[in-house]
Amino acid sequence: MAPTLKDNQLKIIRKSDFYENKDIIVFKKDSESYVKRVIAIDGDRVELKDGKVYINNILQTNYNYSGEKKAFNLKEGEFFVIGDNYQNSLDSRAFGVIKENDIIGKLLA
Repeated sequence: MAPTLKDNQLKIIRKSDFYENKDIIVFKKDSESYVKRVIAIDGDRVELKDGKVYINNILQTNYNYSGEKKAFNLKEGEFFVIGDNYQNSLDSRAFGVIKENDIIGKLLA
């Protein structure tokens, strides 16, 4: 999550009933813990195509994508996350959406 977070930086994580765009969350995926930023929430459509990321048909100029065309229609309790160091991040572009019950909590400012 560089440059937002630095190694050995102390942060507080809080479980929440509500997660929204731009929240930085901690979650488990395949028994690994990750820290990523929420960029799409339930009801959003994410498309990965032509090297780019689109949310609800709007180009997200901060992110890129290299891979086969994919699309996700996020259902209730699903989130699409990307690391702030997006060029070197293992995130939803690779492993798909995450579920709310996989979220440990969100980072507090």
